[in-house]
Amino acid sequence: MIAEIPADSEPIGLNGTGLDCGYWLNARDKKGSRSLEDSISAFTDGYAMASGRDVWRRPKAITETQLYYIVDRECRKDPTQIVWAVLGKFLFDRKYAPKQ
Repeated sequence: MIAEIPADSEPIGLNGTGLDCGYWLNARDKKGSRSLEDSISAFTDGYAMASGRDVWRRPKAITETQLYYIVDRECRKDPTQIVWAVLGKFLFDRKYAPKQ
């Protein structure tokens, strides 16, 4: 197992998650990240569907571009992190944020 993301009852292990933050940031800096961005959007859509919570619009609406910048920010803090773990934590925290 390469990464764990939080879930409602127990952490969910992910295999084949070799997208580290350093690779993500490098691709973003060189404007070659479109397929990675699509993966992040698809991951977020899947998370929303599986959790039954609209993480795109609640607690406050967020765009894809804003989500990419959030991943950028968290990845810059520690480029050795796995992008899916960064994204999973953000979405988990967002899912349980108070409704606005």
